[in-house]
Amino acid sequence: KITAKNLTVGRAAGGNGTLNADNATINLSGEQFSGGNYFGAALSVDNRGGNGTATINNSTVTITNNTATGAALNVGGSAPNPTGTGVLNLTGGTTVDINAAAGLGSFNVGYNGNGTANINNSTVNVNDGGAAYVGRQAATPATPGSPAVPAATGVLNLSNGAVLNAGFVGVGVSSAGTGKTLGTAGGTGTVDLGDLGTGGTINAPRFELG
Repeated sequence: KITAKNLTVGRAAGGNGTLNADNATINLSGEQFSGGNYFGAALSVDNRGGNGTATINNSTVTITNNTATGAALNVGGSAPNPTGTGVLNLTGGTTVDINAAAGLGSFNVGYNGNGTANINNSTVNVNDGGAAYVGRQAATPATPGSPAVPAATGVLNLSNGAVLNAGFVGVGVSSAGTGKTLGTAGGTGTVDLGDLGTGGTINAPRFELG
């Protein structure tokens, strides 16, 4: 069992992290104060240029924070710590619940790095109108004190009855649009739902392909 505010697998350039969880319980809640800022509860599979792989089987993951800093599952960079390469494998009936104030929960596959999420016979719930992004951020130029960040790349594979539930799903977009207008362009995202009858399902009121 893991109980914490934030959990990072593979942090910073040169860092290589591996998490293997089987029949486990992972509870992340609250917010963390660091560098003069508050950050909401999060599971991040690599950030700051690191490399991370997390394989979670037959387990329960709960990420909860009801303040304005939200809650997140990040694969391939994160908002405060961009870039990196991450792989997340969910198998064996694993359930992930991301709980935040309305619209402030997120599941990011390739936030501002390179991320791959393989969801097999498992479920990810981004509750209370939260969002899922695949290939979220567009390239950003260098600024004083910050290097340029290339466009994110994200790959989401759902198989063997996997389910993703969210209020919004964006592939290659960084924010939701309204009506018939797409949101802000993002990076490069790919979603594979597998074969009919044996693949996966996405349930969302709004789905955008950038």
